[in-house]
Amino acid sequence: MIREYLLFNRYHNTLSVFLSETGLDDAEPLAKDILEEAVNIIREPRDCLPLLYRFASSNRRDIEEALNTRRVHSSEETHAGTDAQSQYAASRPAF
Repeated sequence: MIREYLLFNRYHNTLSVFLSETGLDDAEPLAKDILEEAVNIIREPRDCLPLLYRFASSNRRDIEEALNTRRVHSSEETHAGTDAQSQYAASRPAF
């Protein structure tokens, strides 16, 4: 999927580095129909977008929900850390 994405966006230099660093420069890419089946995506007749785009699009709601959940937890942790710092500062004797 990454190889197809990089080719589609004409990131040829990035693809070259990616393939050599992953040891995949001599490997044949998997057939698109195998990848589509593995990630449960149905091919549209006129679909020319890379599988990575289609995968992200078909899972957009789940991805957005996961990101929002992460932001909420991160925000709660930040506020909890601030409260803990305030309590610590209040408990220290003033000099």
